[in-house]
Amino acid sequence: WTEFDPKWAADRYRELLEIGINDYNIKPSMVFVEFLEGAKRMGQAAAIAIDADHPDATIIPDVFHMHIGDSGFTGLRHLAGDFISIFQFNDAPANLPTDQLKDEHRVYPGDGLLPLASTLRDLKHIGFNRCVSLELYNPTYWAQDHLSVAKTGLEKTLDVIRRFPAPVEEAPADDAAEAENEADTDADAPAPDAGSTPGAAGVPEDEVPAAGASD
Repeated sequence: WTEFDPKWAADRYRELLEIGINDYNIKPSMVFVEFLEGAKRMGQAAAIAIDADHPDATIIPDVFHMHIGDSGFTGLRHLAGDFISIFQFNDAPANLPTDQLKDEHRVYPGDGLLPLASTLRDLKHIGFNRCVSLELYNPTYWAQDHLSVAKTGLEKTLDVIRRFPAPVEEAPADDAAEAENEADTDADAPAPDAGSTPGAAGVPEDEVPAAGASD
């Protein structure tokens, strides 16, 4: 579909939103998929949702389609958390070129090469606090015990979440100034009395508890 009109898509999405909200009490969300020219990248889906000019317009990013559709991952940092209705989670194998990847090649989170941990960090940074959905269309998993697949998928997803690096929080300016003043005060403090060698945190050595000792 090479003659894709983004304005037409935005108008249709707005109509779908009105139908979903007014007739079914649901809020349709805009997805992007690699095989749909004009809506294959996250930026294109975001543009359609924005141009729909509707307060409930959102998108559904999927890490797999972000990868194979050449969206990249850093663009998430430019979105607001509530602009994402749900975030679809999985991984892509490292043994296939990107242009050969299909939905059937999705693997469990952590079993591939996608930057999942940093993606979770960025989602937290933008204030996303909704559902992360495990999306697997791999026939190999379909042939296995469904409960076992669900448990494995949950554990692997939680394992990635446990590993993702927490954002570094900078101290407020007032706190930083206070810490600097305290450091200056410590530098001007008189030296300890002769005979008392400072231990940890300025405590004489004979008053420092032995490491690892407990009663």
